[in-house]
Amino acid sequence: MSASARSVLTFAIDLFGLGLGLVLVVAPNVLLQLFGVPVTSEVWIRVVGMLVLLLGFYYSRAALREMTEFFRWTVFVRSTVIVFFTAFVLLGFVSPVLILFGAVDLLGAVWTGLALRSERSAWPAAGLSASLAAAVRPNPVRCSRKLATDNAKPRRLWYKPDVAVQ
Repeated sequence: MSASARSVLTFAIDLFGLGLGLVLVVAPNVLLQLFGVPVTSEVWIRVVGMLVLLLGFYYSRAALREMTEFFRWTVFVRSTVIVFFTAFVLLGFVSPVLILFGAVDLLGAVWTGLALRSERSAWPAAGLSASLAAAVRPNPVRCSRKLATDNAKPRRLWYKPDVAVQ
C-alpha cells in the first residue's frame, strides 16, 4: 500500500472505524455537548452521522484500490474543512474546540499531499519516463487502460491521464 493510500485509509478509520459516524448515529448529543452545541432529539444529526459513515466507506475503498485521483480530490476538500470550522466559530455557532477537528483534517490533507508528491517524484528517480511510470504504476484502476502510442491514428481516451503521454 502506498503512503498516500495509507494516509487516506487512516482518515477512513477515523471516520468509520473509530466511530465518529457511529457516535453521531447512536449518541449524537455526547459529541454536540463537546462542541458547545445545544443537544437535540431531531434526526438531522443522525443523518449527518450516516453520511460520515458512508464517507468513511468511500475513503476506505478508494485507499484499498489505490485511487490516486480520489486522493488528490481529498487533499483539496480536507484542506477547506478548517476554513469552514473557523468561520462557524467566528460566527458564534460552536465553541472553538471545533477548530481542533479542522486542524486534524488539515494535517491529514498535508500528509496525503506530501505522500502524493513523494510518490510522483519517485518514478523519475528510478529512471522511468513519466509516460512509462504512468503505465506501470501499481494501480488496479489504471491497469486496464491502454496507452495511446499509435501515431498513425489518434484516438480518444475515456480517461484523463494524470501525466502527459509523450
